[in-house]
Amino acid sequence: MPESPAHTLFSFGTLVDERVQTALFGRAVPTSPASLAGYTTRPLQITDPAAIAASGLDVHLILERRLGASVECAVLHLTDRELAAADAYEVDDCTRRCAGTAGCSPTGCTPPPRATGSSTGTSVP
Repeated sequence: MPESPAHTLFSFGTLVDERVQTALFGRAVPTSPASLAGYTTRPLQITDPAAIAASGLDVHLILERRLGASVECAVLHLTDRELAAADAYEVDDCTRRCAGTAGCSPTGCTPPPRATGSSTGTSVP
């Protein structure tokens, strides 16, 4: 009997792409549309070969707080195995954390401090 989705994962980046989902999870996973107010995106250079191979991109988007902004995204419905695969997919700078979105367990990361100061953004692949 197939495992039923037990987790919700907020994503706006590469995990929303069905090709990435198929590479990581073996299937396109069910999703629900969502948005996150108070954030915008910015690029982050990725050097992890596995993440680059799965997404086909060496630049992923991360979230950064910005008053008045909003990011369109999705909530992925994942099994235990798929959630573990999503965690393994994250680059070293990333960890899953809660951002207070009802029903979501976002994958987030804080980029290293910028040369001009420290970043206050939270990122989500």
